Amino acid sequence: MPKKKDSYKEACSEIVHICRLFPGWDFSEWLIKEEVDITQASSLVSSLKEYRQQLEMDNHVIQDDDETEQIVREGMRIHSLLIKQQMYGED
Repeated sequence: MPKKKDSYKEACSEIVHICRLFPGWDFSEWLIKEEVDITQASSLVSSLKEYRQQLEMDNHVIQDDDETEQIVREGMRIHSLLIKQQMYGED
């Protein structure tokens, strides 16, 4: 089991990661809202890790090049269909 000092170092590291993901994050509001007991280092660390992972998943909206190319192709196809419909009417 890690020492209490190491757990608080890990908690501080998680706080830094969270602040990088969400600069406007208010630690004290989060503690109150989540009802986290800061006297239990392991509980604090696990809650912070869980919150950071949730933020990372919420912030993961960047597609890779293949996904972007597929979105653009589909958009161009739809645009082409709309132009044809406007020019020639519905079939």
